[in-house]
Amino acid sequence: MRSKSTIVLCIVLTLEASLFAGNLQKVHPLDSPLYRNLATLYILQGKALPSTSLPYNEDEAKRLLERIDRTKLASHAERVLYEAILEELEPNRKQAGNLGYDMDLTLTGELYAHTNTSDFNAEQDWTYGYGERKSLGTLSFETWPVNSFYSYFELSLMNNFGVLDQFETRLPNGQPNTLYGKSPFTTNIIMVAPNALNTIDLNFPYRAFVSLGSEHWNLQVGRDKLSWGAGKSGNLMVSNTMPYQQFGRFTTGFDRFKYTLLSSFYTHPQIYTIINAGANAQDLLGDGIKMFLAHRVEFRFLQDKLGLAISESMMYQ
Repeated sequence: MRSKSTIVLCIVLTLEASLFAGNLQKVHPLDSPLYRNLATLYILQGKALPSTSLPYNEDEAKRLLERIDRTKLASHAERVLYEAILEELEPNRKQAGNLGYDMDLTLTGELYAHTNTSDFNAEQDWTYGYGERKSLGTLSFETWPVNSFYSYFELSLMNNFGVLDQFETRLPNGQPNTLYGKSPFTTNIIMVAPNALNTIDLNFPYRAFVSLGSEHWNLQVGRDKLSWGAGKSGNLMVSNTMPYQQFGRFTTGFDRFKYTLLSSFYTHPQIYTIINAGANAQDLLGDGIKMFLAHRVEFRFLQDKLGLAISESMMYQ
């Protein structure tokens, strides 16, 4: 019995050590330079691109960085990229007892102007569209309460897509827009005309989730941007062109293998009916479920010279 107890105790201690060796569950947003810098270093060292199922948590990002041979960083530019990645992965948090946390407030003012409000009055006429416009203010709050858990919440104060005031077309981008079309001047400041109370974006948060995991695995649930593939303007399977996805995602990976299981939920199509055309979508309620379920396996061969990704998916409605 003593030997069995000793074995069980060793297993428990080993498990605890692996679970609480350090909190590497922070998930880096897709607009972080981490992804571009890491892919550039892989290309410069003649390797296949790192995993193209994004985003990464810190555990995965550090494992991918370890595959870069520092002795082969030939130029100053390569060393700068490497140091930039290290800095990005460096923990930046405050402590309140055992709770790690960080807060950030960003304020941005923008003015939009155009002269032809008769012929160019639809969202599609703007080169600086809804996806590029900045919120007036963004407050982010992230926590590391225990070593295997991370949470992030982002509160944005911004205007929504705008009120579509005619029904000449069922395509929102082609309808005259009271905010960014029919007014010669518009700002991102809420409640300043033509902005009004009903144009405040109530669809926040655009990025909020919890992340749980340990070495080689992670579970993320919430809202965030996702990407499967190396496309610059979008991907066939999962693209980062949407403002956010509502999802649950499980990933596990090792040096030459990674598996991802994803379930993402979307607005039911009954919202997009002719009855609701031109309405403010955040005021509409709809029943039903539309779910995207997919999994993806990635392999690396030939000393990192070749990468292979296989995806399978279904849409349930």
